[in-house]
Amino acid sequence: MMIPLLAWRYLAQKRNIFIYLAIGSLAIGLQFAIGSRAGMSISVGLFVFCLIWFLMNRANAKISLVAILVMLIAAGLFQMVTNFDTALDGELRSVFYRNTIAAIGSNLWAGTGLGSFIFVYPIYEPAGDIGVLYANHAHNDYLELLLELGIILLPLLMLFAVALGLGMFRNDLTQAAALSLVAILVHSLVDYPLRTMAIAIIFATLSSIVFCRAEILLRSQLQIRRRAELAQQENLM
Repeated sequence: MMIPLLAWRYLAQKRNIFIYLAIGSLAIGLQFAIGSRAGMSISVGLFVFCLIWFLMNRANAKISLVAILVMLIAAGLFQMVTNFDTALDGELRSVFYRNTIAAIGSNLWAGTGLGSFIFVYPIYEPAGDIGVLYANHAHNDYLELLLELGIILLPLLMLFAVALGLGMFRNDLTQAAALSLVAILVHSLVDYPLRTMAIAIIFATLSSIVFCRAEILLRSQLQIRRRAELAQQENLM
């Protein structure tokens, strides 16, 4: 989430590529240290893209939006497919997905209710898949939400995607916030980042930046700048 915001701060505002490279490389290094394959693949791709995005000609921004969406979705799908046979806490992602899809087929129209995955999943879990550990999440937020919300999730996702595309091009900050949101949404293909409260709060904050009216955002930026100028004047006095 922080890489596009770093790019906005140090490429678009400060024009200091070296700080972006240093802090961004540190962030990616931490992903490698904790062994998150999804984090590694998404963060590396996003790091390179943001470097190009904020240094490129703004006239090509819309074309680049399509490019990054395709790139990140492809990276997420690739990560999901390659993890099908990878052990995860004693289970397999493919097992989670298969059983969750079976549960969705029986509850598509109405859903089972938010937060009900942990209670519904065991009903559709074959005896051969039962182990010492239980599945607390589907490791795919879209499948889990589709199970819990039902078919109403699809128009909600479409509405969010349209609003994201319409709101991101107002300025550099909204572009950075939108790119962070896209990264979280791609990660949700292979895990459940939005089930973590800290990430969910940041996701909501970034969404408010993209979706709020331009004049409100501009007024906030002017107020922050004015406060900084007043603080600087007080220090000089």
